[in-house]
Amino acid sequence: MNHKVLSPLAGPPHTTESTDVDGARVITVHLSSVGPFAAKWSARLGFISGAGSVLAAAAIVLGSSSFGAEQFVVIAGAGPAGWASSRYFLRQVLRSRASVVFTPDEITVRRLLRRTKVFNRNVSYSFTRIQHDKKESEARRIRWLETTFGKKWFNLPYKPYCGRSEHVALIYLNQRHDIITICHDRQPARINASLLAASDIMDGYANRGGGQAMRPSDDWTTPSHNVIETF
Repeated sequence: MNHKVLSPLAGPPHTTESTDVDGARVITVHLSSVGPFAAKWSARLGFISGAGSVLAAAAIVLGSSSFGAEQFVVIAGAGPAGWASSRYFLRQVLRSRASVVFTPDEITVRRLLRRTKVFNRNVSYSFTRIQHDKKESEARRIRWLETTFGKKWFNLPYKPYCGRSEHVALIYLNQRHDIITICHDRQPARINASLLAASDIMDGYANRGGGQAMRPSDDWTTPSHNVIETF
């Protein structure tokens, strides 16, 4: 009975496998995430857009000759619709994007509007998740806001963004190099696992002995690798 083997590179984040001009294996992990800055301002500007949608819908409806249940539904639905659409749009525009390219000898980290960094795979390195650097300062600021303004007016629900964000970083010769920052509960674990899997698979392709063979043809005893898969 034939069983389909699930690749560790399947699923998010999007990962592709190819070869370079010399025929060497190349694994590229494409990363895209919403950071704390994007999450915060998309929510705030989305709220403003939702309020503006309600006011615009109310002005249009009240300016008409009739007002009934249908017009009330339009006004009530304009706020959530405006908030959701603008929030989604802003999160897409402001999201962070990066790619990590693995070759037998190098790791290349490309980030949008940042300098490309190239690392040697023949020296000690690893991938890890780190809590956001501003988690504690954000928590102190929220406590100060709650203490200062909560007593005078009312206590607003101050939402932590850095507090639930993590950096996914490359530790290279004991130095930290951030790759991407994610404001999400589960996504950092998936991204970190994919980077570790890509590194292990490339080790197998490079015949380093500690890698993971994806197919019998990828085993270190096989002299050639001719099959290329795209995930």
